Amino acid sequence: MTTIFTVSVDSVEGSTLRGRVHIVNPDVPYVPEETVFPLSLLADAWWHLENGFLRNEEDEGGERYPFTEEQGKDIVAGMRLKDEFPNLFELILGKEIRVTKDGYLLAEDGKTVLEPRRKAEDVCKLSGGSRPGYSVFTSATPRSSHNAPPTS
Repeated sequence: MTTIFTVSVDSVEGSTLRGRVHIVNPDVPYVPEETVFPLSLLADAWWHLENGFLRNEEDEGGERYPFTEEQGKDIVAGMRLKDEFPNLFELILGKEIRVTKDGYLLAEDGKTVLEPRRKAEDVCKLSGGSRPGYSVFTSATPRSSHNAPPTS
């Protein structure tokens, strides 16, 4: 995968993070202006590290980085605000929910179809990111609170 941006963190004070986004790919003309963009880059990197998708070997299941999968997980485990990132990821990038290959909602065990049977696309707005037969991602803005995906 091509590197487009890097993020430098200047300071963290309580829940305030100060930093900068740098363009490293000459084909990219500007940094998106959305206020959450820099934080979304960090949340996305956290998710990839947490789930073992950034590692030092090239294969279909991950992206190349200069450390092993275990070192990536150690980085996440040592993060000062590590407990905030799952909530931050959901808030900015959406929630990952388990589904069947046909898109029906699954319980947390990843096997039991929730009753009444409902498709994820009928219950919440999806972002388009998915792993068919495993999970889909909701949009950061749900259709309505009563349509939010169930947790079990």
